[in-house]
Amino acid sequence: MPTPQDAGIVRVTGSWVRLLTDWLDQYALDAPALRAAVAAYGPTDNVPINDWAKMLEAAFALRPQDQAALWR
Repeated sequence: MPTPQDAGIVRVTGSWVRLLTDWLDQYALDAPALRAAVAAYGPTDNVPINDWAKMLEAAFALRPQDQAALWR
């Protein structure tokens, strides 16, 4: 998985982060801690890249078989 340091300059907003909720719903994954982390940001909030990376790591842990597909 790429690290935030490899990504260069990246801006992630709350709207983008909320796509994780759609993904969780698609696979009927409860994941209350991840859902809470996503909900902590409003749609226009800038999300620190380290927070985004932690959310992705938590998502990968729920469905590791999807990790390769998410990085295509």
